Amino acid sequence: MSKEDLDKRPNIPELLGKHGFFFEDACIESIKRNGKWLIETVRYPVEYQTGINTEIDIIAERAGQSVIFECKREDRETKNWIFIRSKDISLDKLVIRTYMGNLMGHDGKLKQWPNWQKSKWKITLNIDIFDSAFCIMPKKKGGNLQANPNPITDTCHQLIMGCCGLISERLSQMRKYMYGTIDTCYIPIIITTAKLSSFSYNVDNITLADGKLSEDGQLKQEKWLIYRWYSTLGILGDVLSSNFAGNSPKVIKDYHKVWDIIVVNSEHLLEFLENFCFELPLIQ
Repeated sequence: MSKEDLDKRPNIPELLGKHGFFFEDACIESIKRNGKWLIETVRYPVEYQTGINTEIDIIAERAGQSVIFECKREDRETKNWIFIRSKDISLDKLVIRTYMGNLMGHDGKLKQWPNWQKSKWKITLNIDIFDSAFCIMPKKKGGNLQANPNPITDTCHQLIMGCCGLISERLSQMRKYMYGTIDTCYIPIIITTAKLSSFSYNVDNITLADGKLSEDGQLKQEKWLIYRWYSTLGILGDVLSSNFAGNSPKVIKDYHKVWDIIVVNSEHLLEFLENFCFELPLIQ
């Protein structure tokens, strides 16, 4: 084979790496080696709704609860995920929301749906909660930087669409095959190569005339964090109506409109896997 032919050969590792294939495998192996997590399945296809399919990168178990991982490879030299916390968001770092806790009767209907105050779980890590996010990245044309929420939103969308599809699938299975008390929590986690940072500022330094911040603010590197993502995605109407009889519309709406997503920088994944632990309270 001539040198010219060699130069024309596709660089398979580079091409696959750009799609995150190798990064996903590395995450799977890290979770396996940790020993505290049980890999249930990987690259699991689910149907969000008729004709709309997606794939969950990793489904694992920890303390009997389901953990849904989305592996997102980003160019860590050019992508920085910045998270901001609203002033009115809860600063309780030890408690975030769960996504499923129910009492199923022998007729296959959910009899009890605990509200958010009764279905919290505790994290043993020092972790902050944020509710706004932007990716600092170069513009496609030119070298100037921009603050674009889409890379983070798209990743959350992919993850939560998979969560909703999986929950819908398992709800249908439970109604068909299982009875009695079932308490399950679904925890969505993003593992990313992107840098993670939090940005804090004093709202008094924002001028109403032009909406600009008159100070630099404070940028802090983060190992991991919780992103409270407000989504239009949710469990589909037919699944809601057939499974959630007797629950108020507000409880159902809150359930599938707000998601607390743990975001972990991949450089700190091993530390996270080793130290992450949570406790579910008794459902009252």
